[in-house]
Amino acid sequence: MFGYKGKHPPPAEVGHDLRVRYVVEGFVRRGPERIRVSLSLIDTNRNTVLWSEKYEAEPKDIFAVQDDITRRVAGALALRVTSLELERSAAKPPNNLEAYDLVLRGRALLSRVTRSGNAQARALFERAIALDSNYAPAYVGLGQVNLLASNAGWTEDPVEARERAEKLAQKAVALDDLSSNAHALLGAVAVHFGDYDRALEELRRAIDLNGSDAQSYGHLVAVLLYRGDTAGAITAGEMVAQFLPEIPDAAALFLGMAYVLADKGAEAIRILEPVVGRNPGETYANIMLAAAYAAVGRTQEAERQAKNVRERFPNFSRERFGSALRDPDLRTKLNHALDKAGL
Repeated sequence: MFGYKGKHPPPAEVGHDLRVRYVVEGFVRRGPERIRVSLSLIDTNRNTVLWSEKYEAEPKDIFAVQDDITRRVAGALALRVTSLELERSAAKPPNNLEAYDLVLRGRALLSRVTRSGNAQARALFERAIALDSNYAPAYVGLGQVNLLASNAGWTEDPVEARERAEKLAQKAVALDDLSSNAHALLGAVAVHFGDYDRALEELRRAIDLNGSDAQSYGHLVAVLLYRGDTAGAITAGEMVAQFLPEIPDAAALFLGMAYVLADKGAEAIRILEPVVGRNPGETYANIMLAAAYAAVGRTQEAERQAKNVRERFPNFSRERFGSALRDPDLRTKLNHALDKAGL
């Protein structure tokens, strides 16, 4: 990029010269009290702005400012470009797809979190592996299919499905040890097997490889919470919120629980209400929302929410809820929160 220093070529020219589809351009302005960074993501083929953002920060710690802006911009751009590529791939005729495009379509189907979408994604990832047996992202995708099937109850043998996911993740790492997604999948599987130390190691590795990976931070919320680090879980959850306009339900649930256990009930309500609003059948989010209402003294709402939980989820078990928390003090605190909510 140094060839363009001091010049202002049109994005189409940059795209042609560097053979790239997307270009990020912008400027940095420094004042005595504020630093302003303005950025735009441009499609060089169409010469259109796809995304733009402005960031402001105090210059007292310039290196922290640089790190924060880099992380936030990289995360936002990665998500935007991924979304654009998924849309582009989905528009192609299926009979013209190669392994890369098959994986993109598989990811799009997987993101629907439906049984039919999961089954279709499985077929696409398997086709991608048949086309290129050394393509690590295809193994990661197939592993994610198996893990989701296990978690959602879409398989008769969930343990076997998790074991398959683990083997597929290990295969992906063997093919590409620099794949953050492969390490994140290994970490996610380890969480479900209760091996929190290994999960933390793999997720830290994934984040070292890609510090803007919202999915890795999302898994990290649960791992840190289970290990008893509520402050760390909150930090990881707030990182997810920086990258994603809508926090995934699982990450929101664990972040909400961490807020309750950290005596931040109002923050828990802010995170959990949208989850319950868009997914009323999410058992644990409903339960933690009742606890959060009770924690801040919103008694009537807590009672109403607790009644809703008892009616909608009669099989709710106090004994199992929170049993994954390693710290006995946190388990006790969670039980007190549930008691206060009438659950």
